Amino acid sequence: MADDGIKLTREELYQKVWAKPATKLAKEFGISDVALGKICKRLDIPKPFPGYWQQIEAGHKVKPTPLPQLKQGIPSEVVIYPTPAGTPFQPQDPKVVERIKSESQPDNRIRVADTLHHPHPLVRQTRQVLEKAKSDEYGVVSRPWKQSCLSLRVSKVELNRALRIMDALLKGLEARGYSIEVGKDDSAFTYVLIGEEKLTVRLSEKVTRSERVTTAEEKRKSSHSTSDRWVYTLSGKLTFEIDEYGGGGYKKRWTDKAQIPLEEQLNEVIVGLLTAAEGERLDRLKREEWQRQWKEEERLRKEVQWRQNCIESQAEKWIKSQNIRAFLKACESFILENSSGAMPENLSAEWLQWAERFINWLDPLKNGEFEKMIQQLNSEHGYF
Repeated sequence: MADDGIKLTREELYQKVWAKPATKLAKEFGISDVALGKICKRLDIPKPFPGYWQQIEAGHKVKPTPLPQLKQGIPSEVVIYPTPAGTPFQPQDPKVVERIKSESQPDNRIRVADTLHHPHPLVRQTRQVLEKAKSDEYGVVSRPWKQSCLSLRVSKVELNRALRIMDALLKGLEARGYSIEVGKDDSAFTYVLIGEEKLTVRLSEKVTRSERVTTAEEKRKSSHSTSDRWVYTLSGKLTFEIDEYGGGGYKKRWTDKAQIPLEEQLNEVIVGLLTAAEGERLDRLKREEWQRQWKEEERLRKEVQWRQNCIESQAEKWIKSQNIRAFLKACESFILENSSGAMPENLSAEWLQWAERFINWLDPLKNGEFEKMIQQLNSEHGYF
């Protein structure tokens, strides 16, 4: 544990991710599987592909996706902070608290129009895209491939209502100084931007599934061989959802109720978005502080390693220079003892001078390398 968090190396988390399903592992960590997925993405840890655990349960040997090499900028460790059970997150920042309180004032109530008149540009764009889209096997329409629009997944029957709800919500958000973005190209996400936080949101219609009454012949066959065994029923109930894991346990789903339709819950949605943004902000600051500490530890580790390398390198050079110096003294003695003219005096003197210069060039105590290292260690900014 690290300050109430679970500290793991990248390799340790990779082993755990491939040892049991994400839902079970996330529960052990005290977070959601969405949170675990984001941590894996941040650390470039591959996750088991769809159907992996079913193959394992069936007794098949499936090779896990190898862990990629650590790239620059990706932490080698992570601290996972569990979400305390039964303790909903309550913003403490006075500005956020004041904004939340203001949502209960009658003048700030968000009202959904009966007709889609002068819609928000993103709503208009979404209507143009989804009205042309075909319903899928579940009976709902959603953003076609590489077409930009809001993240809606509703039936044709509920499309107009969903658009009116989103129109009121988007205009309410912008009136409060916040903004909305939609994903481009292959991204199907819709984002609400509050301060520096970017929340992923979506609006969907609940679809129930029931098993179709099968014939006697179909019953004799394997259930997997019946492709149309399920019947999907549209409920007409809409749900707005914040698709963020949230470290503090805040509400992130608002659904049609018997007496309170989603249209009458939009101010609560705003409160939820403000709360989620504040929770995300605090989580981000916590991650940034951990990253700062990790980088400082890495810097110190590299500095220690550099010092060790310098000492070892200079010690090797010094030992080598001393050995050569001893050899040079032996050469001087040899020349003096054998000065019978075998080697001209001027050449032997020139060679000895050259050898002395070479030794001084090699010796860190003579060539300035040692002084340079000391200066770097004592400088204001050090080696880095």
